[in-house]
Amino acid sequence: ALWLVSVGQLIVGFRSDLIHPADIGTDSSNYLAAAERFLDRQPIYELAPGDRPDPLDIAPDRSVAILSPPTIGAVYAPVAVLPGGLGAYPAWLVGVAGTVAAVLLAIAYAPPLLVFLGIQVLPGLAVTAWSGNVNALIALAVVIAWYGGVSDRRTVQVAAGVVVAIVACVKIGPILLGWWLLARRRWAALIAMATIGAVIVLATLAIAGIDSFRAYLGVVAEASA
Repeated sequence: ALWLVSVGQLIVGFRSDLIHPADIGTDSSNYLAAAERFLDRQPIYELAPGDRPDPLDIAPDRSVAILSPPTIGAVYAPVAVLPGGLGAYPAWLVGVAGTVAAVLLAIAYAPPLLVFLGIQVLPGLAVTAWSGNVNALIALAVVIAWYGGVSDRRTVQVAAGVVVAIVACVKIGPILLGWWLLARRRWAALIAMATIGAVIVLATLAIAGIDSFRAYLGVVAEASA
């Protein structure tokens, strides 16, 4: 009950802006913009006249349009063809529902003491749920990866591999979930993960070119500095 109250209270009383994922400057809008530049064969990390706006006026924290790997363009390309800003909504809705469900599952399975301690972070998780950021998708991916690792059903394992590959192509860190699948010897999941990952990388190379990966390395170097 506290978790659901936190989710609802956040957008009613504190961050009503988070229920508008297509607004300029939101994470959802920035991902959509990257996909649009990707499909137009424009540099993913730079803006040109006519592009979907992106708030670049926050230097020195950020001097490029996006910090994700170039494969994000291929991942979000299917929704970038939707009219207007509708492409910002599909992943946002999945993130909201997935994060809410993931926390409910955690509460259901966790020891009572851990649930009590976890109450302290519920407001932050509510922000994650509504944010449109890929972190909301990772919450769901962790659950699916876990289920793929403990299930003997091939379809579940394949689904886990596909999901891990997709979120890893948007934010590299989730590739570590593959270690869990490897430790569980879920070969179907690992094959699916490698296959989908390769398809996304090849699609990125075909449309954005090798220069997009070189540009990303430059972004990583600049961010590290």
